[in-house]
Amino acid sequence: MPSFCCVPNCNQKGYTSSLGEKVSFFNFPKAPLIRKQWIHAIRREEGKAFVITERTKVCSLHFRSEDLRKKAPTERQPLPAKKQLLAEDNSHRSDQSASVNSEAQETVEMSACEPSTSFEDDTCKTPDLERQIAEQSTKIGVLEEKLKQAESEINNLRRENIELNEKLAECERQQKEMSSRLFCVDRTDGDISFYTGLSSYVTFMAIFEYLNPGDNCANIRPRGIVIDVPEDFYNSDSEDEGNVQAAKKGRRRKLKPLDEFFIVLSRLRRGFSEKHLAHLYGVAQSTVSRIFVPWINYMYLKFG
Repeated sequence: MPSFCCVPNCNQKGYTSSLGEKVSFFNFPKAPLIRKQWIHAIRREEGKAFVITERTKVCSLHFRSEDLRKKAPTERQPLPAKKQLLAEDNSHRSDQSASVNSEAQETVEMSACEPSTSFEDDTCKTPDLERQIAEQSTKIGVLEEKLKQAESEINNLRRENIELNEKLAECERQQKEMSSRLFCVDRTDGDISFYTGLSSYVTFMAIFEYLNPGDNCANIRPRGIVIDVPEDFYNSDSEDEGNVQAAKKGRRRKLKPLDEFFIVLSRLRRGFSEKHLAHLYGVAQSTVSRIFVPWINYMYLKFG
């Protein structure tokens, strides 16, 4: 069955032109972009009036001769060349049939950018896309490197946390072990009677509360400690009162007031040496020596 050319104003039918030249017919390429370029080159629009099928073809008169020498144009996918449009006036076309047939053989080679504006745009966009892809790849590489560093730091911190927890557990164990070795009265009546000479623990606590040494033994002052107060201190609104109170409190003592009271009574009752008492409570001998005299003076003033 003879083939027809779908190019507008082309009347080619069959495989021989009006000049006796051999004519070939080619199907539209299946690649969407190349097919769109073909449609644009023959100046048609695909739609209801123009549906491309297997029988829709373009004749070889619309291709450059160099594209037809070795392979079919559909294999190399060249574009149809622009063809000069034939006159639509039939009467004028019949009068100048020779001229029209001559013009039908003339083709104007299209430049690479003329077949499709969209193709040109896509071609121009390709370098930009490649540049963007390269930039994104570089950013991804940098982020991956930062992620590796962050994971390494997290692992190091986890190991350090485990080591610190182990050290803390060991310190707590040692502290508990050392605490168990320190001397501690069970606060039973028998122990209180043996070490202090008092009848019961209730009596021991009653006397201690009566003495009221204060927090950190603030009410007990060693001999020779004097706090200098300015003459106009009580008549002024100065904020130096806080500083005087801070100096009055002094640094925190190593033993609790209750333990100091127990040491003083034990030394009075049993005559324990300062070195022995210091060994029992795990403090220096000088610490026991410093607390004894102030407590004796304080109790003398309270009981006197």
